[in-house]
Amino acid sequence: MRYALIAAAALALSVTTFAGQASVAGNWALNFNGPQGPIDATATFKQDGEEVTGTIEGPQGSVECAGTLKGTKLALKMSVEANGQSLQVFLLGDVDGDAIKGTFSLDQMQGEWSGKKK
Repeated sequence: MRYALIAAAALALSVTTFAGQASVAGNWALNFNGPQGPIDATATFKQDGEEVTGTIEGPQGSVECAGTLKGTKLALKMSVEANGQSLQVFLLGDVDGDAIKGTFSLDQMQGEWSGKKK
C-alpha cells in the first residue's frame, strides 16, 4: 500500500510537470501581418522536449527554423534571403492549445503573426 501511494504521488508530480509544457508538434496554418500586408504560410514543427525545429512555407518558398518552447513561450529563428542578403527572422509567440499568437522581427521590420494547428 505504501509503495502504491509513493508511485501515485510520483505519477501525479510528473503529470503536473508536463502539464505546463505546451506542444507545437504538427502542421500549422500561419498568418503574418507586417508593413507589407498579410502573408499566409504553412508550417510543420517537430518538438523534442523544449527544442523545436521545422519548416515554414510561404509565397517565397520554404525555410528551416529552430528554437525553443519553454512552457507556453515559443521562440524561433530562421534565415531568409532578400535582395542577395541573408536576414535573420525572429518569431516570439504564446501557445494556447491549438493556437499561437505573437510578434516577429526582420531587420528593421516588425509585425504580428498567428497560427492555428491543422
